[in-house]
Amino acid sequence: MANKFFVAPSPHVHSAQSTRSIMRDVLIAMLPALAVSTWVHGVDVLTVSAIAVVSCVVIEFLIQKFLFHGECTVSNLSAAVTGLLLAFNLPSSRVMPTLCRVQRRWPQSRPVFRLRMSIC
Repeated sequence: MANKFFVAPSPHVHSAQSTRSIMRDVLIAMLPALAVSTWVHGVDVLTVSAIAVVSCVVIEFLIQKFLFHGECTVSNLSAAVTGLLLAFNLPSSRVMPTLCRVQRRWPQSRPVFRLRMSIC
């Protein structure tokens, strides 16, 4: 009996939509969540969101330019979607957490560094 199934990498459904149009639709779908988050938590949410989106776009550009030496795909908006999703998971307060604070324990002969989680 002939094999009727074959394994192929994704995407399994093909359409005329491009990656840019799909990512644009995802960004538009996330705008109501950003608006409600801004209304509930204040304007600082927009600052954190802008910083997260810009940093994701810049990091993707730098990695593709200097590490992969290939074509730049920043224009497909996938980094902007990643940045906005990252911003939804970050605190919106002005006091950003300091994740690693180095402390020295004395009076040992050599300094020992200890990392601890703390908030500035």
